[in-house]
Amino acid sequence: MALPTSGPLTLADIQLEFGGTNPIELNEYYAGGVFVPANTNGTNGAIPTAGPISVFSFYGTQKQLTIEYLIVAGGGGGGRNNTSNTIGGGGGAGGLLTASTDLSPGINLVTVGAGGIAVGSGNANNGEDSSIGAVIATGGGGGGSANSLTNYALDAGQSGGSGGGGAFRGNAAGGGNVAGQGSVGGNSINSTTSGVQAGGGGGGAGAAGTTPVSNLIGGAGGNGVLSSISGASVSYAGGGGGAGANTGSTTPAAGGTGGGGQGYVGTVSGGITAQAGNGTVNTGGGGGGTGNLGGSQGTSTSGGSGIVIIKYPVTVGKRGTGGTETTLGGYYIHTFTSSGDFTVS
Repeated sequence: MALPTSGPLTLADIQLEFGGTNPIELNEYYAGGVFVPANTNGTNGAIPTAGPISVFSFYGTQKQLTIEYLIVAGGGGGGRNNTSNTIGGGGGAGGLLTASTDLSPGINLVTVGAGGIAVGSGNANNGEDSSIGAVIATGGGGGGSANSLTNYALDAGQSGGSGGGGAFRGNAAGGGNVAGQGSVGGNSINSTTSGVQAGGGGGGAGAAGTTPVSNLIGGAGGNGVLSSISGASVSYAGGGGGAGANTGSTTPAAGGTGGGGQGYVGTVSGGITAQAGNGTVNTGGGGGGTGNLGGSQGTSTSGGSGIVIIKYPVTVGKRGTGGTETTLGGYYIHTFTSSGDFTVS
């Protein structure tokens, strides 16, 4: 609990709040040192980082827990076909945020977003947001779904943390991204008279989705980014590959590194050579786009669910509970693969 804003205040009170050992020396409690987090403020302003310091500097202060975090939202669902001979765009990756912040004692709600899906004959759904308190990563944009043989505006990728790829064959635009969280989706290829087409790749946290270079293979999903916050180097938030119109090639559009699903490839004679892939769970990867060529329809795909990871030094003492808790390399690590509470003691 916070120290009083006035009245009696002792060195022992400060030690009880911020930690430390006897004998107590006030110069141990400069902000940014071992015991007091940087930018700690109280009734009389910020605790000094050097120079004059007194017990009066600590009125109204409270020890917060400085954490590193990785927040990845759910990836967007892969775009689907809604009419014959149509193609869907890849789903955009879930938004990714990584930084440091201070948490006050108490319960902090952690939300882990689910991946989006393609429902019925409608557009693919965006992924759900993930968050720690007020810090929110935005769900990935659903891939564009081919809704009409004439109204190409309906085929654009959805906007999200990263944007979904465009669908169909009318140069449908990829979806937009949230600044600092991901990248835009790729456009679909324009082939309004050839009868074949390819969808754009979904954007990833590290790169934009690509526009197809031919009618045969969809655009690749944008790559995600690497993080070692868990103690291992893992790639998160890759975009899904767009669907293509296969007339002999069996190469699907690749999903971006970080859990993006591959795009669908079907043959004009109706055979399926490569089904689209779902985004990988707990990476925020976008789902691969699906298609319908020659009457053979790909299965709708979902984006990968998100993840939240919290990390702080063992030297501060165990100050938090929640998620799956591990200790590695001098740090406590709390991993949330589903929503829950992170409680700072």
